[in-house]
Amino acid sequence: MSKEFIPYEIALALKELGFDEPCLMVYNYKKQITLQNKIPFEQRTNQPNPYLCTAPLYQQAFRWFREEYGFYCPISLRNTFKIMRDNREFGSIHYESDRIRKYQQAQDACLRKLIEIVNQNKDE
Repeated sequence: MSKEFIPYEIALALKELGFDEPCLMVYNYKKQITLQNKIPFEQRTNQPNPYLCTAPLYQQAFRWFREEYGFYCPISLRNTFKIMRDNREFGSIHYESDRIRKYQQAQDACLRKLIEIVNQNKDE
């Protein structure tokens, strides 16, 4: 079932971009995935533990990019993808890769590219 969740490094980068949606699972400080409801809140502040990172499902991550930034990312049967965004300020953004052989690798590469694009546009 852990294949349904994005890898730790991508989850951490999403957290840094502001992803804060509820998730079923979290990564602990050892980068291990565990159920969200098994992690206690800090007793003094009633805040989530800062050593944890939510573990979104792939669907959640792609939906977040679509809703937050307007990116649409179809992944083809050949495991290639395009990142598109219809926005007057940025125009359309396309990225294709034919080096990716597995669907999950295409998803991971697409998410990494989305994170890179958002980070580049923050600096501008």
